[in-house]
Amino acid sequence: MAPVVFLNGCHTLDTDPASWLTFVEAFSAFSAAGVVGTEIMIEQGMANEIGERFWERLLAGEAVGPALHKVRMTMLRKNNVLGLAYTAYCSAELRLRNAS
Repeated sequence: MAPVVFLNGCHTLDTDPASWLTFVEAFSAFSAAGVVGTEIMIEQGMANEIGERFWERLLAGEAVGPALHKVRMTMLRKNNVLGLAYTAYCSAELRLRNAS
C-alpha cells in the first residue's frame, strides 16, 4: 500500500532554483501515492485545524480532492484564505483503502 503523506509545516512543498530535491520528489521516489503540503508559512494553530479537518474527511472515506476542497471552504467561511495554501500532488480521486 502506498501512503498519502501530509506535510503540515511551513514551506514543505516550496521549491526554488537552489532546491535539488523536493519532498514531493523524495516521497514519490519511495512510492508515496500522494503528498499534501504548503509553500508558505502557516501558523501552528491553524495548521493543526486544517490537518485535523483534512484527515477527518479522508478517514470518513472522501477522496483527497473533495476533502481538501471542503477544508478550504470551511476556512474561507471563517474569513481565512490560508486553507488555499495547501496543495495536493496526487490524483484528486485518491482515497484511503479500507484495512478490512
